Amino acid sequence: MKILLVEGNRDLIKSLEGYIVSLGHQVESAFDGAQAVSAISQNSFDALVMNSRIARVSAHSVATRFFIGGGKRVVCITDDPPHNVDGVLSDKKVKWLETPFSAQKLKKALTEWSD
Repeated sequence: MKILLVEGNRDLIKSLEGYIVSLGHQVESAFDGAQAVSAISQNSFDALVMNSRIARVSAHSVATRFFIGGGKRVVCITDDPPHNVDGVLSDKKVKWLETPFSAQKLKKALTEWSD
């Protein structure tokens, strides 16, 4: 899969990139919502993995652009339960990972989809 990873913490993004690549996926990274929207408009991605509290453009806006562009899978990392994230992204196409999460939970979220 080709995955867009959106996370503002540069140390965390490096760790996540390495792990996702080790699972056999391609990764492109964005450090905020504006970079993510730009990447989505220029490329096609199979999945979006993002922090629910990204800067500059909301996670809801990024996911909406992703779905409009034909994207099907979103993994949203959050420190709030899904019902507390502005009432957004409650779609069944979204998998939620509450922090802290394990590498195994991320792997499961990326590999188990009920399309």
